[in-house]
Amino acid sequence: MIFGGDTELRDQEEEKLEAFRDYCKTNGITLPEGYDDENRFVLRVLQGKKWNHEVTKNEIMSHFEWKKAAYPLKYDPIKNILASGVIYGYKRDIKFRPVVIVNCQKILQMEVS
Repeated sequence: MIFGGDTELRDQEEEKLEAFRDYCKTNGITLPEGYDDENRFVLRVLQGKKWNHEVTKNEIMSHFEWKKAAYPLKYDPIKNILASGVIYGYKRDIKFRPVVIVNCQKILQMEVS
């Protein structure tokens, strides 16, 4: 639950997250976009790597490289559409398949460019 952004973090989790951010800042490490946001991916990796900053950094960078190779999608062309709420993912069904919602009303209201 803490990784979804709906639950407040405990003081220890906040401290660990801030310590990792300080580590990155001190060492000139820039995390890829989307890793240190409300989804708390950094916290998930930190916890999984037993709060080891170097291992966490390596895992995040490795994941980013894998994601670029595995999913060569271009986000910029559809960024505005996704931000407008026309289409979005909503949880998973009982067989753990992603549920995607398409708001047809918003599609009809969109300006054609």
